[in-house]
Amino acid sequence: MPAGGEDDFEVLKHVGQPADLGFEPKDHVGLGTALGLLDTERGAKVSGARFYFLTGLGAQSQLGLLQLAVQQAVAAGFTLMIPLVLVRPEIMATFQARRLDIRYRDADSRLQVTATLNGTLATRWIVAILENHQQADGSVRVPEALRPYLGGREVLDGT
Repeated sequence: MPAGGEDDFEVLKHVGQPADLGFEPKDHVGLGTALGLLDTERGAKVSGARFYFLTGLGAQSQLGLLQLAVQQAVAAGFTLMIPLVLVRPEIMATFQARRLDIRYRDADSRLQVTATLNGTLATRWIVAILENHQQADGSVRVPEALRPYLGGREVLDGT
């Protein structure tokens, strides 16, 4: 890759012809922002770079695409796996606060980084579902609200 930024790019090869849409197309950022699918301002504020948050139908679309991929992978015999994300605990509890410069004064009037919600909450939903919906035979009833996102499955029984 050549050195430089986006103003220094070099086209190495054209494949096919660009589609003639009959109008001046927007780039994905302009289109996504206009449709309320992306929030580049908040994404950049939180990340410190040119990232974006998927919002509204943008987020739903990503989840829909993931669900499509999951269904196709499972139908092809794949076993899904979500690995643990390992992060040093002292970073996880303060990452967002440090990035957003959220601070408070302690009893000695010194500025401290505010601890925020840590990443373990993102997986705590599984505890609530498993413990509150478990059955005597070791299976777990899927809450009705979650069933459409699990292909209509009513019971988690290991099959």
